Amino acid sequence: FDSSMMRRASDRLGLVADLHRAIERGEISVAYQPIVSLDDESIGGLEALVRWTHPARGNIKPNAFIHLAEETGQIHRLGQWVLETAMREIGGLEHGGHVSLAVNVSTRQLERDDFADSVGDALRASGFDPARLVLEITESALMRDPETLLRQLQLLKSLDVTLAIDDFGTGYSSLAYLARLPIDLVKIDRSFVAGV
Repeated sequence: FDSSMMRRASDRLGLVADLHRAIERGEISVAYQPIVSLDDESIGGLEALVRWTHPARGNIKPNAFIHLAEETGQIHRLGQWVLETAMREIGGLEHGGHVSLAVNVSTRQLERDDFADSVGDALRASGFDPARLVLEITESALMRDPETLLRQLQLLKSLDVTLAIDDFGTGYSSLAYLARLPIDLVKIDRSFVAGV
């Protein structure tokens, strides 16, 4: 143990406490990355990305706070807030009616028995067309508890949403395994397509 370890631990605890209040304080926002068709360069969809602007630390990168939210259980509230906010904002756009909306789902969210119900509630409350919602699940989620995952994915498919595997190729799952799951899209990890 040394003083630098103490500073890191203290900094982490402070960040966790600040994250707990960040939504209420209006520090969390959603940014939208366009999904562009290579055929005609039209925007066919948007991906919702969570952002945190801390009053003292400035912009905090998602990779610096998402894992903290997962470790502390705050990811459920944060993920639900992002989902509801994105559907409300994009659903309210005058010309947003034709684009899809992709939202990342944490493995921790998928582990909750009531996750599909919370997605259904958010869809009904927002009036957002389920056929336009794409829920993106990381490949690592496939490896944790396949039976629970399959049940959750089937419940989500019953809502008529689109399911996508994100960052495919970074883990150990195979295409044969994917064939058993109700997945609509596979997003190949950037490391495989960066040179194309």
